[in-house]
Amino acid sequence: MPARNTDPPLPTEAAISVSTMAHRCGLSRARFYELIQSGIMPQPCYCLHTHRPLYPRELVEVCLLVRSSNIGVNGQFILFYSRSSPVAAETVAAPRSRRARSSLALDDHLAALREGLASLGMASVTDAQITAALASAFPAGTNNLDQGAVLAGVFRQLRSPQGVGR
Repeated sequence: MPARNTDPPLPTEAAISVSTMAHRCGLSRARFYELIQSGIMPQPCYCLHTHRPLYPRELVEVCLLVRSSNIGVNGQFILFYSRSSPVAAETVAAPRSRRARSSLALDDHLAALREGLASLGMASVTDAQITAALASAFPAGTNNLDQGAVLAGVFRQLRSPQGVGR
């Protein structure tokens, strides 16, 4: 039985939009533009007739390589907070119960917050402290909030004089 190819499919289009490129990298368009401005992702080409930014096939491959290798075109390291690549997210997973999916989502959310707090100098914070800070800072929950805003709220809550666990 031949081995299955797990590599992402090569692009078939001659060029794609910035929005489509951001989606293929598993990033929001705003975050993708931030990465372009910082030199992590390559600048798009512009159509001479419409002045629309486009990524030709060669640059699509470069962007996907940056996403998979975590090294920008400028040589800078970049960490993406998504636990799975966009290609892996498209694979079919075994169905799980609602409780198991909810528990995994919470674990992923706490792991992302723990990693963000560690990068802000709070590496010794426990999951219990993060959960208490979340409940205190966001009593209505964090649905539809940007991950950066949630991280900032938890950080402020933990750093406040009456912060959690003080």
